[in-house]
Amino acid sequence: MIHQQFEPDRIDRSAPGAMLAWARILGVSQSEILIAVAAVGDRADAVRTYLARPWPEPLA
Repeated sequence: MIHQQFEPDRIDRSAPGAMLAWARILGVSQSEILIAVAAVGDRADAVRTYLARPWPEPLA
């Protein structure tokens, strides 16, 4: 088994274990993390800031 190192300042989208860990750490789904990484890059601090922004109200 190949051991992948967890980087505390980057989010590795290609590592399922890392994605699961970040989802738990940030309290969001893995899909939300993928969206955030696509928007702001893989730096954990940027993803945290992006996810903390208020989301618009859904259209009725």
